[in-house]
Amino acid sequence: MPKDYKTVCSHCGQLIQGQLPALAFAAPAAWNDNDEHKYGYSLGSDFCTIDNQYFFIRVVLRIPIIDSEDSLEWGVWVSLSEKNFKRYGKVYGTDAELEEEPYFGWLANELPTYPDCSRIETYAHLRGGGLRPMLELNHDNLHPLCQDQHNGVSLGRAHELAQFAGID
Repeated sequence: MPKDYKTVCSHCGQLIQGQLPALAFAAPAAWNDNDEHKYGYSLGSDFCTIDNQYFFIRVVLRIPIIDSEDSLEWGVWVSLSEKNFKRYGKVYGTDAELEEEPYFGWLANELPTYPDCSRIETYAHLRGGGLRPMLELNHDNLHPLCQDQHNGVSLGRAHELAQFAGID
């Protein structure tokens, strides 16, 4: 990544220099701030429950940048089954994360410039060490986001995505 890359974070106002910042969603698309005080609704930095029947975790979606060792990272949410959500809650932050098989889920955010992302199958790979799970998209899916994760994007496309996300 060029060391002359500079931008100001739209969230905190700090100068970001030398690398593309991670782009993050504070909540799954289904979250409504008006529900935050209702029973069965909760939103934290890594876990979200809606109406005690929809369960989400925050993960990292990495898109490689072609001809670079760098990547564009998105902090996104995926929905999980209740069983996997509860299991993740038990192993979260422990070494037991490394023994878990990837958790199947569905992407729960809409990414700028991409068509409907709601039906993209995902696999959350737990990493341990306090790191958020790494997200693998179904590469058999012909959705442009799935193909970008599999094939990579140009540096120009990475800047375009950051710009549409309000960061570039």
